[in-house]
Amino acid sequence: MNTSVKFGIYTGLSVAVWTIIMGYTGWFKDPILLNLFWVVVIFQFVLLFIGMKKSSIEVNTNGESGKSYTQLIKDGLLITIIAGVLIFLSSIFFTTVLYPEYFSELHESYRQILTSLGKSEIEIEKLLEENSRTQTPFLQALFGFIGTFLTGLLGSAIFSAIFRKR
Repeated sequence: MNTSVKFGIYTGLSVAVWTIIMGYTGWFKDPILLNLFWVVVIFQFVLLFIGMKKSSIEVNTNGESGKSYTQLIKDGLLITIIAGVLIFLSSIFFTTVLYPEYFSELHESYRQILTSLGKSEIEIEKLLEENSRTQTPFLQALFGFIGTFLTGLLGSAIFSAIFRKR
């Protein structure tokens, strides 16, 4: 299995495991601890960095050691797309099988936050209704994929510039 495929799988699985930890502990219900979810961005950047560094020293398509900027971008995007697909699938699994009450619990947490901010009941209901439009398993999984892709694209561009064959 090539380096990019391995690191795509590592990234996707690390995010899936972290999501399950967030669900199992109930941290996603806490307004402060919910922010721990963003640790996944660190996972992605670290694993993308390591994967691209390893990939950069592999033999390139010309049989030479080291890879060009373009070849490294392709490797980084392969890592990212594999991770994104796994994240998409694990998100669907998380919200439909492991924690089918995820969105209703999140909804209730959001209600508590709005109440503590002094919002009126009418304002709260309006905001909850607007928020619930995107609170579906498919849309949340899609947002996860898009976020992973954009983060990976940025990281790939940066890391390719660092590791490219000069």
